[in-house]
Amino acid sequence: MNNWLTYENQWVNLIHSSVVFLKKTNERTIHHTHAKRALNRIIRAWTDYPPKYISINALKLFKKANISPTNKTRKDYLILGRINNKSKIVFEHTTPVNEFITRLLTCNLKDEIRDEMKNYSGVCWITRKEDDLLNKNKFRINRYGKWKECYEKCDIHIINLYDNKKSPTSL
Repeated sequence: MNNWLTYENQWVNLIHSSVVFLKKTNERTIHHTHAKRALNRIIRAWTDYPPKYISINALKLFKKANISPTNKTRKDYLILGRINNKSKIVFEHTTPVNEFITRLLTCNLKDEIRDEMKNYSGVCWITRKEDDLLNKNKFRINRYGKWKECYEKCDIHIINLYDNKKSPTSL
């Protein structure tokens, strides 16, 4: 599986440095704004590997197009085309990036950052309709550490793409 663990120490060092920098800045300053935006972008780059999860509905779209979702990343969001001028599928952070940043800011040690990263819920391919449901239910920015419950409330059913018991090709 192609994921961030190949360069684990480098990613941990980069995110830790960014967290330390953000903590040193004073809120409501341009430095704080830039440091937070930098950390946000680093988190997005760190998660830009093939997703861990896919919704059943997104999987159906991939199968219909005869495309495997297992090696697709954020840059492939238009691979299935558009609907109403938006992508049919969404590369969705199961735990919103800013919510994750808030958790990272509680860490002081590099190993705490590493643990948070290893326990991050990951990204998921979902359909545009499912993304609209998350937004409609006010789960776009905050999921309060309960992303699976938010998905369930929006009737989004997911599978782990790397769970050997449920291979995407066997569904």
